[in-house]
Amino acid sequence: MNIIEIKKDIDSKINDITKELNLKQSEDKLDQLSNCVKLQKYIVQNNNEVTNLNDDYSSYDKNTMRTLQLRDAVLNNSSVGLFVAVEFQEILKRIGINVECVGMSNRKGQYHMANLVLLGNEWYLFDPNREIALYNSKNGNNLNYAGLGTNSYLKDYQPEIIMPYNNENKKVPQNLAKEDIPSFFVNSIEKRKESKSK
Repeated sequence: MNIIEIKKDIDSKINDITKELNLKQSEDKLDQLSNCVKLQKYIVQNNNEVTNLNDDYSSYDKNTMRTLQLRDAVLNNSSVGLFVAVEFQEILKRIGINVECVGMSNRKGQYHMANLVLLGNEWYLFDPNREIALYNSKNGNNLNYAGLGTNSYLKDYQPEIIMPYNNENKKVPQNLAKEDIPSFFVNSIEKRKESKSK
C-alpha cells in the first residue's frame, strides 16, 4: 500500500468533484449552504457501495487512518457513515467552510457520525449518511437531513464528541442552531441563486 499514491488519487478525485459541482470558496452564507447541498446530493447519489471493512484501521496512525477512510469514501464510493462524514468534511474544508465530524449517540446506545457546519453564527447538522437511505426512495431528489437544528435531531441523536481533525481536540460547539433551515429553502437554493444572479 503506497499512501503517497493514495493521497494523490484522493486529491485528484476531490479536485474533479469540486469542479464538477462548481464548489467555490465564499464568505456568503447562501453560497456556503449551496456548496453543502450540492455536495450532500453528490454523496447520496454516488456513495452507495456497502464496503467490507477488511482494514483494521486502528492499527494505523491517525493521518494514515484518515487517508484510508477518504480512500474508501472518495475513490471507492463507500456508504459507511464515518467515511462519508470524513469525505463531506474534507471537501468542504478545502473550500474554506468550517465543518466538523460529530459523533452522536441515542438512548439505545447506538452511535452515528454526521457533520456540523457553521453557517453564519450557528452550527447546523448535515447527515449525508442517513440521507443515503431516503434519497430517491420516498422523497424524490429532496434532501431531508441538511441544515437541521437541534429541535429536529435531538429527538433521535445527541452530539457527543467532535472527531479530531489535524490532531485538534475540540468540544461540541455551544452555538448549535435550534431551528432547521426550512426544507423547501434547502431544496430550492440552486434555483434561488440562479434567479438572484440574473
